[in-house]
Amino acid sequence: EDTAKSVIYVRLSCAMVKENKLTPDMKVKAEVQFKLSRTSMAEMHYAVDKVTDLSIVYPDIEQVPKIPWSPSSQWCTDLDVNLNPKQREAIIAITAPLSIALPPILIHGPYGTGKTYTLGNAIEHLLKKEGNKILVCTRSNSAADLYIKEYLDPHFMEGKSDKKLLRVYYHNRWVQTVHPTVQKYCLVDTDSVTSTRRFRTPSLEDLEDKDVVVATLSTSRTLAQLLPPGHFTHILLDEAAQAMETEAIMPLVLATAATRVVLAGDHMQLEPDVTSD
Repeated sequence: EDTAKSVIYVRLSCAMVKENKLTPDMKVKAEVQFKLSRTSMAEMHYAVDKVTDLSIVYPDIEQVPKIPWSPSSQWCTDLDVNLNPKQREAIIAITAPLSIALPPILIHGPYGTGKTYTLGNAIEHLLKKEGNKILVCTRSNSAADLYIKEYLDPHFMEGKSDKKLLRVYYHNRWVQTVHPTVQKYCLVDTDSVTSTRRFRTPSLEDLEDKDVVVATLSTSRTLAQLLPPGHFTHILLDEAAQAMETEAIMPLVLATAATRVVLAGDHMQLEPDVTSD
């Protein structure tokens, strides 16, 4: 059901609890067998097959991009005073008009240098402009939820925006394990008989009118099956250095040459877990 640093949470069926007379806080020894799920492998193959424009994944590095901004000519004038010059420059690049062709923007720096803070600020600025549709993807659920708790929910609750936000969760995730603040932006169905709450996989109607969609790399596959490439004007990937290439490609299936793609991460920190020889 969920994992912590040194704990795995397993949900047991009602029949198993009754049969073994299990009670809360009871200690029992059990033999547990784990079966490898092929789902993530299938998702990665799907992403590779779906990439239509290879220049999004392999940009032309012969062409040196013209950087169209300078300290004197910028389009973001109301930036947070707490941002340092490099963070400001990153936000200016991300929020550059889409008519300016830019290669994917890479934001990297050690832990604690404000990569997520910079992306959070950039999203707030993008929401001020009509027509922007933003997809935010992270490798972990905790990182995705951080965007909502720290940046997007305060932005929406303070009435700074009338835009619509959706947090997409894997449909089998237990709703109670998700922070109440994040649940406000999720699709949750309640069973009328058992009162059980379950996350719902989004439909095309759920996605079409949303201005910001937050998901993990793996759940972004469900979006790629519903939406056409180019639906999102901006695709932001955080924790990008921790993802395998095939995982990072999943949301990029939705990108076109006109999409602003941003990858943030630290290539000197945690690397992706690759178990294959």
